[in-house]
Amino acid sequence: MCVAYDASNTTEMSDMSVTAEMAVRSAWELTGAVWLVGLLFSKRTVRRRLGGGLMVLLAAVTMAAGMAALYWRWPEGMGRRLVAGSGELAWTAAAVTVAGCAFAVWARLTLGRNWSGQPTVKAGHELMTRGPYALVRHPIYSGLLMGIAGTVLLADQWGSVLGMVVAVVVLHLKIRQEEMLMMETFPEAYPAYRARVKALIPGVY
Repeated sequence: MCVAYDASNTTEMSDMSVTAEMAVRSAWELTGAVWLVGLLFSKRTVRRRLGGGLMVLLAAVTMAAGMAALYWRWPEGMGRRLVAGSGELAWTAAAVTVAGCAFAVWARLTLGRNWSGQPTVKAGHELMTRGPYALVRHPIYSGLLMGIAGTVLLADQWGSVLGMVVAVVVLHLKIRQEEMLMMETFPEAYPAYRARVKALIPGVY
């Protein structure tokens, strides 16, 4: 049996994948830019948990994990495909990544000057419960994980899953630190907030 080879269709799929990759890269670059600019406007720190420097390092690793999934050239074997790639899959992955990054940026802008790269209490610190914080307690991390998941799907390699695993472990550690600090800082308000709002996935977890 002879199967005809449609070169134009292959080229179209390739073009779609390249465009989707550009969209993903732009989403991560914009997210990184928002974080860098935000560093200039954070409130003065009045209290921090021990190990804060490590948390900053872990946060940087988390951001890097998203891009590593797309840029890293994995060794033979680890670069095997996760799924059969297509132009439609690439755009689905790009949409998930952009949505995740947008959610994280929304949360970052909502948090405003209260934000810090490590578990800290700022001068005049507020317990944020509006906007994305009404949906989940850690919307920045929800968005970042969603963005990384989309990027892993676009990279379409088993090795890229390592970037996702690193991000999950890092954010789990960081969430534990932040939860303890918020319980200490808002001993009455935070338990009630914690009881009604899930950590990362609305209504689930």
